[in-house]
Formats: sequence, C-alpha cells, structure tokens
Amino acid sequence: MKILLTLSAFTLFFAGVVLTKIQGEPKLLDNSTGADAVTEDELAVESQDVKGEVVELEEEKKEEEVGSEEPQQNFTPTPSPTTIPQNTNSISINEYIYPGATIISISDKRLSLTSKDDPKTITDWYKNIFEQKKLKSRSFAQTNVNGNIENKLAAAGNGIKVSISITQKPQDDTKIEVVIE
Repeated sequence: MKILLTLSAFTLFFAGVVLTKIQGEPKLLDNSTGADAVTEDELAVESQDVKGEVVELEEEKKEEEVGSEEPQQNFTPTPSPTTIPQNTNSISINEYIYPGATIISISDKRLSLTSKDDPKTITDWYKNIFEQKKLKSRSFAQTNVNGNIENKLAAAGNGIKVSISITQKPQDDTKIEVVIE
C-alpha cells in the first residue's frame, strides 16, 4: 500500500513537472524550425496521456483501500509505573535534589525545584556536593540587587558538567535550576 502511495505521489509529481514544462515553455506551432516544433494536436495528446496515467493510478489506489480494510480492535490502555529518569552518565540528577525542596519538574538532565530555605544555605549545600563529588573546575557568582538574589554555580569533572542557578525575589520561595551535561 505504501509503495503504491509513493508511486502515485511520484507519478503526480512527474505529471505536474511535465505539464508545467509543456505549458511553461513556449513551443513553435509551425513547422518552420524543424524537429523542435510541436503541433497543438501533439500537445493535447501528451497532456491526455499524462492525465490518463494519473486517473488510472488513483482508481487502483481506491480499489486497494476498499479491499484492505482490517477489522478494528479496541485496546484498553493499561497504566504503567512512572520512574524518575536516570542520566546516561554514571551520575543521577536525583543526587542534586536539595533536601526538603519541592520538585517542580525533573528529566534526565534537568531539575527544577523550590525551597523555603535561604539562598545562601542552598548555595553552600551545592558547593559541598561539588566538593564531595570531586568536581575540579568550579565557578561561583553571587548577586543581591534590591533583595533579588541570583547565585550561579558551575562545576565540571569526571565526564560531567553541572550548572546550578539559585534565585529568589523578595517574599518568594527560592527557585533552583540544575542542568547536567
């Protein structure tokens, strides 16, 4: 069935190209230039031949569709247990879940959390994790502008790179974003 559909599509495309070429390129209708001249009758015959092939393929397609109907089966979806995705590296994103934080979203390499804890406490906890995991290349940036706190941490080693963003606006919970590469 797929082969016929592909063949039909190819034939329709080819027919369109041929018709466009025939209609798009002006041909001489008198025989004064010799072999390249085309008469109106020849153009009409070529056009009819192409249209006839397209109609035949469409009829064959309809015949196959009618004959290939299969009885439908009803399937009842079965729930399956959901697991937290694991990173393909030897490290798991779960190792970067801050204790007591609420998980907003989690995937194989991304983690989004909120916490009621102070951003400095959270930042210190992640710095300690970097030391425990012996991640060698580390960088930290901490800013506080008008009570808007943004701390950026990054570390790399043992074949992974970890980026952490800790933000808090006045009167809001602290947001934590972790990305493992």
